[in-house]
Amino acid sequence: MAIPTLQWRRIVEYGGFHDVPHQILALDREMAFWIFEGGFDDAIDDYPGQLKVYRIGHDSAAARDAYRVRDADGNAQGFEPLGSIALNRIEFDGTLRNSMFIHNGLAYPKRTPSRFDPA
Repeated sequence: MAIPTLQWRRIVEYGGFHDVPHQILALDREMAFWIFEGGFDDAIDDYPGQLKVYRIGHDSAAARDAYRVRDADGNAQGFEPLGSIALNRIEFDGTLRNSMFIHNGLAYPKRTPSRFDPA
């Protein structure tokens, strides 16, 4: 399954916040849960520039469990990542906490904040 792009997802939970969230539980318009995850990497002493992506399904309890519990390899327990997505392809709403949009291509076009974006 490919990682769907060009749609907004509602952020249900987030963590690992460093400039932007690096651990995200999101809900798409089909009411399926997704985990986007890029924990701190001791080898580079920073957060990675990409997030692993998991499609969890429609069960909210399973999604929250998968978001919180990791296996020995650091993956969402019981799920294999579909792939990864570069952070520079993800656009967040003005708060960086409510919604996210994945653009096609290498990076999303920078936009100037509208007067409706929260400061």
